[in-house]
Amino acid sequence: MKTEMKPEMKTSYQTRENASKVQESGYQTTNFLQSEKKLQEVISRLQAYYSHTITNPQWAVISILCRFVFLRNLIKLLSRTPKLNRYDLHKSLFQEIDVDRVVNYLNKYGCYLGIKLPKIISQEIIMFAMSTDCYGNLDSKCGFLYSQKKQAEKKNKAPFSTATYFNIDIFCPPIKRLSNDPGIKMIAAKYMKTEPIFTDARLWWTFPLNKKNYDVSKTASFFHYDPDDYSCLRFLFYLTDVDLQSGPHICIRGSHIKKRLRKLFL
Repeated sequence: MKTEMKPEMKTSYQTRENASKVQESGYQTTNFLQSEKKLQEVISRLQAYYSHTITNPQWAVISILCRFVFLRNLIKLLSRTPKLNRYDLHKSLFQEIDVDRVVNYLNKYGCYLGIKLPKIISQEIIMFAMSTDCYGNLDSKCGFLYSQKKQAEKKNKAPFSTATYFNIDIFCPPIKRLSNDPGIKMIAAKYMKTEPIFTDARLWWTFPLNKKNYDVSKTASFFHYDPDDYSCLRFLFYLTDVDLQSGPHICIRGSHIKKRLRKLFL
């Protein structure tokens, strides 16, 4: 029995050794692909930053300085105090909202969950989305109705990772109403400690793709933050059901204040 067991053990060991080599080779290949993908992502971002800087130098200055908490707080101190009595909460779409509670959460955690669109507003926006052209991957030449997505991708000869609507704050009445909502404005005013200025509204689809065609830089599917100004606030609403498998928005609580130095510039 011993004589028979020895070759079996040896064969087994060799098999494991070979398997280990295969796994090691696969791991190295995966690391190489990941490094290449990260490099492409960095290049893509640098190109975008360069383009923004050339067209709007002021943007580059603000995007760097506003990353530091003490500078943001200094700007708040120097800003004009908001006149909160101009916002009539009785006219807000969000009657049950507790403004002070929301602002306290924003200051402490950097995000707040619980502001939900009234059903009639979300339905109106969805109707607008279904009846208006959206543009695949932000390409103005790839406009299509949502119901014609497959035909548009076939014409484009590549799948879309996102589709965006343009000028929605002008052409979509419910979104325009949201941008002027007194409840939304009061939250922004109390959080930023100055008169809020509406900048823009965005409406987009995010589509599932296989790994071969997936580009995280196009869907912003990585941890990042968007410092648009010395002080800014975004309100994000889902218009379709979202779970952990369908592209949820994920935030790291407290990361608006606590950041390592190298993270500030990545």
